[in-house]
Amino acid sequence: TIIGDDGKYYKFSFEEVRSQRPSGGERVAFKPDGEFALEVFIVVDEGEKRATKDVRSKETKQALKESEVFERARVLGIVSGIAPSAIKFYAYFIAGYAGLALQIADNLAVIAGAMLTYLALGGIAKLSRSDSLHVNFGKAMIVMFVGQVTATLASYMADAAHPLAKLVAVIALLLLGYVAFVWGRVFFELARLTRNGLFRIYVCTFFAGELLWASGVLAVFGFFLLVASFFIYIAAWVKTDK
Repeated sequence: TIIGDDGKYYKFSFEEVRSQRPSGGERVAFKPDGEFALEVFIVVDEGEKRATKDVRSKETKQALKESEVFERARVLGIVSGIAPSAIKFYAYFIAGYAGLALQIADNLAVIAGAMLTYLALGGIAKLSRSDSLHVNFGKAMIVMFVGQVTATLASYMADAAHPLAKLVAVIALLLLGYVAFVWGRVFFELARLTRNGLFRIYVCTFFAGELLWASGVLAVFGFFLLVASFFIYIAAWVKTDK
């Protein structure tokens, strides 16, 4: 029953309610039809509306926004592991690339992984107020590119018996060593911020695999460790929940 402003009582059916479902005490607008009320709308007081909006803006919307940023960073982290692997799998086993085409595919995989990881770390950095996280990773990736170019140059100089070949090789090693140090610090910091120790295990497994692979003698064991580090990396992002 609705009590009209005119003091009359109007009966109504819930089928006539056009907004929300009345529980009692609400103010409504309706179209009178004899003793019946048609096309009933619940009227929300504007002051009450604003108060509710302000509370949600302060307590709820910020949490929802942060949750979206976190989930986006988490998805980007997962994709940063899958995308490079998918590119390499296609290049090696499906397309059967060789020579320059294979080199381009490898470089594309590295760039795709680095960019996606940078964006994922940027999201975590934003939530944790840690500006250095993704910035340091970006610096490490730039230095890695310079180090790889320097290493390639050193190789060509060595083949040409250039007297400065050893010096350039040492510079390349120092640059790549710097990359390894900063890169390790970034993921140890990520492990601390997310309280997820899998990121530390990933770093240690990856470095061990790289060293064994470079040794030549134990390259097979290094290969298996590198493959394991790939799965650990993805699992780390999947299991990151805070």
